[in-house]
Formats: sequence, structure tokens, C-alpha cells
Amino acid sequence: MTMPNSLQALFSAIHQAQDERQLRSQVVPQIGEYFTARRSGVFFFDELPFANPRCGK
Repeated sequence: MTMPNSLQALFSAIHQAQDERQLRSQVVPQIGEYFTARRSGVFFFDELPFANPRCGK
């Protein structure tokens, strides 16, 4: 997968990710590259305690 040169290419890479692992390993570095960030990451709303019924709150 090549580095995106436009925001449209970045959204395309997000759309093509098959699962969370692929999103984290391939797309997150592209996000950091696109926005020239020193650090980048991604989180999912189901990781938040109030969004996850398994957390008991």
C-alpha cells in the first residue's frame, strides 16, 4: 500500500481495510504521514467504557 498524497486516497485506504488489525497496522501510519504527525493512533468507540456493555457500566 502506498502513502496517500491526498485526503481522498487516505479515506480510500480506510475503506479498503478488512479489519481492525489491518486498519491499525497499515492505515494509522498513513494518517501520521498525511498529517505529518510525530505520533498517531486510532481508537474505536466500543473501547470506551460507556459504549461497551461488557464493562458493566
